[in-house]
Amino acid sequence: RNSLFAGALMGRSWFGWLRVAVALWLGLLALAALWLQISLGELQAEPGPLRGVRSRLWNAGASPPPSFRQCRRRRRRAPARAARAAAQRVLLPSPAGASARSWSDTRRAHRGQAYRGFCFNSRLSEAIEVDRSQRDVRPAQCRERYAAYPCDLASASVVMTFHNEHFVTLVRSLHSVLNHSPAELLKEILLVDDASTPDESRFSMGHWRRLQDELLEYCLHLPKVRLVRLRRRRGLMVARMEGAWRARGDVLVFLDSHVEATPGWLEPLLARIREDRRKVVVPSIDGVDPEDFSYAVYGLGILSFSWALAQKPLERAEGDDVEPKRSSVMCGGLFAADRGFFLHLGG
Repeated sequence: RNSLFAGALMGRSWFGWLRVAVALWLGLLALAALWLQISLGELQAEPGPLRGVRSRLWNAGASPPPSFRQCRRRRRRAPARAARAAAQRVLLPSPAGASARSWSDTRRAHRGQAYRGFCFNSRLSEAIEVDRSQRDVRPAQCRERYAAYPCDLASASVVMTFHNEHFVTLVRSLHSVLNHSPAELLKEILLVDDASTPDESRFSMGHWRRLQDELLEYCLHLPKVRLVRLRRRRGLMVARMEGAWRARGDVLVFLDSHVEATPGWLEPLLARIREDRRKVVVPSIDGVDPEDFSYAVYGLGILSFSWALAQKPLERAEGDDVEPKRSSVMCGGLFAADRGFFLHLGG
């Protein structure tokens, strides 16, 4: 009897240890799964090194996002899926009547939050269509004189660099250039991401995430747009040179990432470079109000230095709005140059 009783106790003890071992094993599996989930979350939250590829990019060292694997099928089924998700249209210009002067005070109360990380009202920018079309603001003499440009103008590569830019404002810049550039003259738009990084005090994680997979997928739906990502922050000038080295057009056109082009903006630049490839051409620069995004025409172009070495605009003579003029100082954000000549000078 004693031996049978001891055997029963040993059997029960063995069964209990087995249950404990199984419970510990399951617990370790759960902890491993939790650790893996947290690690993946940290990898997504922290932008790792990004590798630039000529046409289509994704995070270096990581597999392409699911949306990227399906983009070819989505092109046939839903070429504007990203835009429709945001209740916006793609490449269908709409009248430029969006203004915030009639907005309620309740919406204006969020102005501080809307300006955080940007120098403009980001909330209003998200409420305005990305494909709004600005009116032709050129003087009548300019439109009449330059109604027909030479048919042998060079092709242009537009280079836009950005770092922690507002997603909708950046996309609106792309649409604006595509909508108002002749297809036979626009070779490509090179979008260079200078290692955008989340910063909760200025550039939130939500804004940064939109510049990752969503921007990549959006660029895949737009014609002639190439996205380049830099591994680390290089600065404005080096980022522009990264775009210039990859460009395939005959003329380089550098633009800021928060611009809106108007009809007839590209042809005069290419026409002047056709006359002399050593010319560096600056367009007439108007303004978009940072508060209500209304378009203001003031034609900033000819500049000089004041006695304090500050930038000083020069007034044109009355009735002299057509002829191009020399400028001793130029705005560094928007200009065009022959690609070969620009690279010959060293950039």
